[in-house]
Amino acid sequence: MAEYLVRSGHKILAQVGQTQVQDSYRFFYKRLWTLDLPSKNKIMVWRSSRNYLPNYSNLHYRRIMGTATCRRCQEEAKTMEHLFRNCAVVKETWERLDMGWVVSEENTDFIEWLKSFLGTHFLGMCRKFVCALWGIWTFRNKFIHEGERCSGAQIAGFVTNYLKELDGLKESLPATRIQRARWVAPLENED
Repeated sequence: MAEYLVRSGHKILAQVGQTQVQDSYRFFYKRLWTLDLPSKNKIMVWRSSRNYLPNYSNLHYRRIMGTATCRRCQEEAKTMEHLFRNCAVVKETWERLDMGWVVSEENTDFIEWLKSFLGTHFLGMCRKFVCALWGIWTFRNKFIHEGERCSGAQIAGFVTNYLKELDGLKESLPATRIQRARWVAPLENED
């Protein structure tokens, strides 16, 4: 009698091409996790790629909220596409970051949009893109939980300053660690 192991099950799925992480996502995840950004930025984008963010559309679907309409613009349901691409404030944010062209793919599924962007742009642009997504999400939360309204220009300024601060941290850290002399207990005098 053969013993079932998770390893053997994964091996069979891999042979028929049905692993949990499909090949189309491999490059996306690899690219995302190699970006020189704090984990909180990358985890937020990973959560959005899995549709795990608590946007109004998801909360409405789970019957937690009554309406899925965006509270900021009152125009359409707050889906991932609206939250990160279609909302007027978000469009202004992308424009101010000199990335207005990223919203031109309005009919593209959000996850496909993420995979496409990270798969076709150099790492510096991907870093700015991911940081912008995180900034948009952060200011969305400030609006929802603290009532703080921000313009797209303010969000773009925050993202730009955040990236400068991260770059400044790299420059200000010493290349080698400074060794300090350790305290040594005095020798006991023998009488």
